[in-house]
Amino acid sequence: MTLRPAELMARLIGVVALLAALVAMMRGPSVPNARDTGTLPPSALSDSSGGTAVRELTAMLARSAGDTARQKLHITLQKIPDAKVRTVLTTARAVGMDVAWSDSTAAVGLAVAASAEIDPQGGNVVRARGNGSQPLLVRDDVGLLDSVGNALAGVVVRGVRLSGEAIAQQGRSRATTPVPRAATVRRLLLAARPGWEAKFVTAALEERGWQVDGSLVIARRASVTVGAPAALDTARYAAAIVLDSGVIGADALTRFVRQGGGVILAGEALSAPATASLRPASIVGVRAAVPGALLTAAPRQGLDAFELRPAARAIVLQQEPRGLRREPSVVAWRIGAGRVIASAYRETWRWRMEGTDEGIDEHRKWWSALVSAAAFVPTDSAGARAVTAATHFPGSAAPYADLVARLGAPSPPPASHMASPSSTSRMWILFVVASLALLTEWALRRLRGAP
Repeated sequence: MTLRPAELMARLIGVVALLAALVAMMRGPSVPNARDTGTLPPSALSDSSGGTAVRELTAMLARSAGDTARQKLHITLQKIPDAKVRTVLTTARAVGMDVAWSDSTAAVGLAVAASAEIDPQGGNVVRARGNGSQPLLVRDDVGLLDSVGNALAGVVVRGVRLSGEAIAQQGRSRATTPVPRAATVRRLLLAARPGWEAKFVTAALEERGWQVDGSLVIARRASVTVGAPAALDTARYAAAIVLDSGVIGADALTRFVRQGGGVILAGEALSAPATASLRPASIVGVRAAVPGALLTAAPRQGLDAFELRPAARAIVLQQEPRGLRREPSVVAWRIGAGRVIASAYRETWRWRMEGTDEGIDEHRKWWSALVSAAAFVPTDSAGARAVTAATHFPGSAAPYADLVARLGAPSPPPASHMASPSSTSRMWILFVVASLALLTEWALRRLRGAP
């Protein structure tokens, strides 16, 4: 079969364009200076021992020993590397390698913290946070503790007994922190006048496991004792609870707080002149109880309370809704090494005695949490751990921040690691030209009746 000139030209154009596209595809994009930028295989980044990364980096440094230009390494991370791999990369930078990275981890802001519950029943508190791209899982070495879809809001798991490490996982990346030792819980001192509030606050705390010493003042020189009250000192007491005015000296409270002790001022103690210098909030009025609220899901609204105005550097720990506003009901601040908490509620015993069936347990937990927030804990407990090596890096508890601290912020991949958009476009143009040319040849032959 003889081809006419137009048909022959169309076939030649199609074949040449097709061959050129195939050659370009096989050769890949042009990568200028490719020898100057290295990379690590996935196996080196997934080896938690760091051994593979050490061998690969050593080989790269050996190959570039004779080069005057600095050896460059750029890695694209699908997950945050383990601590040993991050240390190896830091060492590579220290010996002169230019290490950069691109972020495909979806784990920005991933962090976890674990502390011991300051509570006679022990347990731990785990707090974790990540970004909003993937669910956040919180677990220990035994199994899953909790999960949350929106990691930006974080997750807090209380009252758990951890085994091994506390772990926060998002995607393939993990943040880990050791389990802290149990906190040393010391006794409490209650200073009040005899009454329902003193009776049931003592009962609630003792039911929870706290050991309470009390001095219930009847008259100027007469008092009723609970337990074996002693001088207020952090060597014996974790916190002092003051429920009334004129029941304890201001000097003793001030000295105790500055030593690191916790003080809880509740009810009438907030109006005592002796506590004026310690109070984190001032009284601006009285808030009447909402009738029937003790039997609802918001029982604290059924308690008489003071209206508080927090001091400038105080922190509001709890608020109660009041119409369109939220009014502070528990306020705290730090004095010296200790903390002072002010509770606006005046007769919390009503919550226990006049509330729902859950009122007793809720009253007990609320008072225990209040004490835990203020209690003094020796520095060798409540999460203190032996430090094996001093470091200014965040560590595995915040691995993304640790990676940024070690290697700097992520950057886009270099041109040598990316396909050139212009070369990719040329390749597709060649395929299109080849297709059009061969279709043209076929059409010309069909028009003249050739097969």
